[in-house]
Amino acid sequence: MARVLVVAIGVGVLAIATLVAYVASNGSGHTGGNPYVGLAVFLPVAALGFSATSYCAGRRRALGFVATLVGVAGTILLVWLDRSNTLLPYDEWIRRGMP
Repeated sequence: MARVLVVAIGVGVLAIATLVAYVASNGSGHTGGNPYVGLAVFLPVAALGFSATSYCAGRRRALGFVATLVGVAGTILLVWLDRSNTLLPYDEWIRRGMP
């Protein structure tokens, strides 16, 4: 279980780093894809971490807590990018009046 948590944490951190790098390199504020696809990574990481925090002890519980934080941080990042109009799907970007 500890290895699974370490891999989940690594995937979550890598997804956050990739998203931040994309935002830094994309000056337009819109993208062809939907950034909320990242939830396919962040929600399972958070759920796995929450499960480990609830049902495991010791090192696994600590890793579960970290995985939960990574999953929640990634989800908050996606919501912030959307609400701040920093990274939106192109159609949504136009709908919000951001030419």
